[in-house]
Amino acid sequence: MRVTTWTEYSPIIALHLARRGRTGVVPVAARELADQERLPPDYVEQILLRLRRAGLVESVRGARGGYLLAKEPA
Repeated sequence: MRVTTWTEYSPIIALHLARRGRTGVVPVAARELADQERLPPDYVEQILLRLRRAGLVESVRGARGGYLLAKEPA
């Protein structure tokens, strides 16, 4: 079985967002998430776009925008 970097990085990103929770939390920017998890920023942005299209995360636009889980982590 071939495990790609996308397959490896996606759960790391999802877990990072789950640890932050949903209520009362400011969205996290893709670049900030990449820095904190030590992942390539380009991969993180592309993975977050796919997760958004799948309905797993929501994006918030603007200067203080970023990404949040679409639902509570529980």
